Amino acid sequence: MNLLIAFLAGALITYLLMRFGVGQSRAQRPELANGNLHLLLDLLRRAHGAAAACVAFSDDDPIWSMTKPPPSSEVLDRAVSVARLGMGDARDHVISEEQTVVATGDGRTVGCAVVFYSVDVQEDVSEAVLVDMRALMADLRTLMAGDVDGDASRPNLPEWLVGGPESVEGISFQLCEAAKEVSGRPNALVVRDPGTQVASVVAVSAGTDRRLLGARISPEAAIGRACISDVPIVGADSEELFGALRADRRRQKEGGIAYPLWDGRECIGALAVFGDQSTMDAPSRDQIQWLVKNAGPRLGRAAAMRTAETRAMTDELTGLANRRALERAMNSHAGGPCSVLCIDLDHFKALNDGFGHAAGDAALRQVAAIFRNELRSGDVPARIGGEEFALWLPGAPAGKAQEIAGRVRDAVRGKVLEHGGAEIRITCSIGVASIPESVSQVDNLLGAADVAMYRAKEGGRDRIEMALPTPV
Repeated sequence: MNLLIAFLAGALITYLLMRFGVGQSRAQRPELANGNLHLLLDLLRRAHGAAAACVAFSDDDPIWSMTKPPPSSEVLDRAVSVARLGMGDARDHVISEEQTVVATGDGRTVGCAVVFYSVDVQEDVSEAVLVDMRALMADLRTLMAGDVDGDASRPNLPEWLVGGPESVEGISFQLCEAAKEVSGRPNALVVRDPGTQVASVVAVSAGTDRRLLGARISPEAAIGRACISDVPIVGADSEELFGALRADRRRQKEGGIAYPLWDGRECIGALAVFGDQSTMDAPSRDQIQWLVKNAGPRLGRAAAMRTAETRAMTDELTGLANRRALERAMNSHAGGPCSVLCIDLDHFKALNDGFGHAAGDAALRQVAAIFRNELRSGDVPARIGGEEFALWLPGAPAGKAQEIAGRVRDAVRGKVLEHGGAEIRITCSIGVASIPESVSQVDNLLGAADVAMYRAKEGGRDRIEMALPTPV
């Protein structure tokens, strides 16, 4: 079957090169995507017994082949996010949640993803589909060779847009500086969060009030409207431009214009250039629009990478870190005192059986909110099992960890869960392990805390137990 895919891919490329020539414009690419590429994706999906397959470009909508009925929209969105993650980092990704998504990308312009029906996909199957996806992307890169900007009248793209910073903040800062150099005007960049759709300031040009950073933008403000628009929008003054920000955040008293940022699929934000736009010459305005046009796809890829990484590191039900994120945080510890709390909700099965799984889910979310409220900045709460949590406390010796454990236990015990007209009380058992009091290596902390937690349950539940020192 792989040979058949390779044969058809070769035939497709030969046909397209003869039909359109190498270096076709982006305006022609949808014709490619909606025709033979769709057929090739369909063959790729069928060859591996998958539920869906897609190719994502940096500047166009993804192309799909999928079964009927198709996977859920959440799974399809996840597949596109992971394909764009591969597009940004040129690595292979396998994510198993509701269904398994296998994806890869070229690190620049093309990403590909295949969605399987099951969460249990053998490694050899994943590798086989990755091989076929890499071959498909190689052929697509051949077709797109030479098409960098699609506008010969413009200068070459600056280095930072081609291979510079990969983060949302890094790309945004570079765009702000480039816009200031072109226009001589201070500016700020606003990006919408792909999940919450909340728009906030992520970067400002040098010399602009940095207290603007993080400011949320009202959807009714000029910038907020530009974030869902396809034309620049003028704000006559700072309040009209930004909305009702705090007074100390309104260093720029004058208004400005907000240029929408598109990544080829949707508007993801806006660049706000301050000052009277009537005094800006036409070439400067054109240059800013050119910068915004070309920065949008790269910024969109960076935002998609962040979204995919966050999803891969987050427990979907509670919004806490998952085990993978917990282990990453613990492995980054530079040394010194630290602790882990291992927490298990008492009689959780009885709660599920008596009140239903919806009540159990509500209990898990309630406990997660308690952890966020009780922990310090820098601590990491994680859900690592069904009703099991771990709290990573860097810099906390045993005494501090026990104090935090006491606050957490009391907060869980004191919070009433109201569900279906019933008042439900929850308790938890906590095991505490610390360096250097319990173990000497970070790798052993979680296991030691887990053992202590089981001693707390065996001792009557709703208790805290300290891990015993490891014999030397």
